[in-house]
Amino acid sequence: QPDGRCGNEDCGQMSAWYVMSAMGFYPVAPGSNMYVIGSPLFDEVRIHLENGNEFLIRARNNRHDAPYIRKATFNNEPFDRAYITHEEIMQGGALRFLMSKRPDHTFASAPEARPVSAITEHLITPVPFVAQGAQVFFDDQHIRLAHPDPAAIITWNTEPEQDSIAGDPLSPKGLFTDRNILLTALAQITGREESHPMMASFFKIPENRSITLHTEYAPQYAAGSDHALIDYLRGGTDFRTGRWQGYHQVDLDAVVELEEVTDIRKISIGFLQDQNSWIFMPTKVEFQVSLDGLQFITVGVEENTLTDRTDKPVLHDFSTGPIRQRARFVRVVATNRGVCPPWHPGAGEKAWIFADEIVIE
Repeated sequence: QPDGRCGNEDCGQMSAWYVMSAMGFYPVAPGSNMYVIGSPLFDEVRIHLENGNEFLIRARNNRHDAPYIRKATFNNEPFDRAYITHEEIMQGGALRFLMSKRPDHTFASAPEARPVSAITEHLITPVPFVAQGAQVFFDDQHIRLAHPDPAAIITWNTEPEQDSIAGDPLSPKGLFTDRNILLTALAQITGREESHPMMASFFKIPENRSITLHTEYAPQYAAGSDHALIDYLRGGTDFRTGRWQGYHQVDLDAVVELEEVTDIRKISIGFLQDQNSWIFMPTKVEFQVSLDGLQFITVGVEENTLTDRTDKPVLHDFSTGPIRQRARFVRVVATNRGVCPPWHPGAGEKAWIFADEIVIE
């Protein structure tokens, strides 16, 4: 709709891009002073600039079936470039287009008429990246490193020391590991400064437990896999880091299976609230245990008592408190409020809950 979607529109940037494009030019590379010529939506647009000047864009023969530029003038002089600079716009003047049904392949076709978005000075060396290998794993895995520039020389090391780990992350087979490791690497390219170090941690999940999810998380907030809730990695206050598992208008219903019947003293699970992004605490979290995975008993329920009218992200662990139970299966059910509250900018829109890490003590 014309009024957009409050709070969910990239701080107005999508609207700004649309307005720019509708005027007939577009900031392809925001760090550049060049705006790439496109196809104007309106017959005439006047920009009243902050310095008092006025910039006019006018398009003749501007129809839906005539989106191509046949020729153009800038301040009554022939204009044969596929871009206009910010400085030219700020000086004021008039950019006029003659539109056509057919593309004119001679317009702005010279190499010097094309916009430039390449960086040629103060070049940096990108860090290496992990081309193969998951951050969390069960048994063992191979890890490979790569770099955008094939000419880059990569140096690396691990903790524990590499003499206790087999393979090489730069080889086709990669570095083999069956334990927790920290991999550090940097890149060097002739004529440039070396890259910043890249650090990647890999965690082996103990084999004595697994998890089954009875409700589906949103694929864009998977936190890596189904095992994100038992991977020993905790999310922070930023939901975009990839550590949080998001559930959109649905409850979270998860069952953790231990290797054997175990004495359990406490169960907890962490949640994030960021109401500016439609993320709220669950209304309540219920904890259940079972010996056989079929018959469950409730051992704790924590209702949410936190206010949702805060602009800062909030972290909170819901828990059973101290208990004394023997069980092999632990079930956690977190109730989603369903929709954003009436006072919220997204009132009536689907609400999120973001969970991370079920802890069984």
